[in-house]
Amino acid sequence: HKTPIFRNFGTAGATFGQFNSLRGTVDAGFVNNSGRISGRINGMYQQSDGYRDDKENSAFAVNPVLTFVLDNRSFVNVDFEYLQSEYTPDSGIPLAVDLDFQTFQITGVSLPDVDVETNFEEEADNSEQDIIRGKIDYNRKLNSNLVLRNKFYYSSLDWESAGTLLNGSFFNPQAMASFVDRSFSTLDDKQVWLGNQLELLWTLETGIIRHKLLVGAELSRLTDVFTLEFTGGTAVQLDNTSVEVPSQQTGFRQFFECCYDCSIYP
Repeated sequence: HKTPIFRNFGTAGATFGQFNSLRGTVDAGFVNNSGRISGRINGMYQQSDGYRDDKENSAFAVNPVLTFVLDNRSFVNVDFEYLQSEYTPDSGIPLAVDLDFQTFQITGVSLPDVDVETNFEEEADNSEQDIIRGKIDYNRKLNSNLVLRNKFYYSSLDWESAGTLLNGSFFNPQAMASFVDRSFSTLDDKQVWLGNQLELLWTLETGIIRHKLLVGAELSRLTDVFTLEFTGGTAVQLDNTSVEVPSQQTGFRQFFECCYDCSIYP
């Protein structure tokens, strides 16, 4: 987050890397002729294919900010931010688990000898996030010692995700091959945070010592409604992921919703 600096300027940058990775940024600002209105905008875009197979990701963000000088004692900041992120979750390489088939106890754990670029997850794995933030700040200097501040804020998150959890690689004596046991999960999460914060800041200097006292009240409402679901899973052969067999896992679903908050400080 960057605030206006009351001058005209503009910068841009770009970086490139392996696996089709790139990132671009922009930062620009302006001030009007009267010097009472200044703005700034920051933007970013990045993408990469990742070093593991089928692990593309991208992100885009923009953050415009405006400052209005009302008089020599007060100003207002208006801040907006938007972020969109899309990527494929990466669970990495599964651990090879050695089992004693008579006692069903684990006798050892190691990294399997497989290509590190191998993707063991489900093809449908994906994660998308949309984040919106808005804020309006009002500042008023009442006198040489007192400052009144009011902050209204809003934030929202919309997150949809489907991912694969790797539970380990186990040797199957009947098939004479090792299989990677997988669990599938989905998340649908919607959050909204809305609130207002009113503060009074008192400052006093006595010699070389500065005293500050902050008094305020805040009222906010947070709503978080999500569905988290585990839908069982399958197993794929360690050295040939095209071979897939059913798993004995069962699924479950969880819901959640919340809540209000009110605070007075100090």
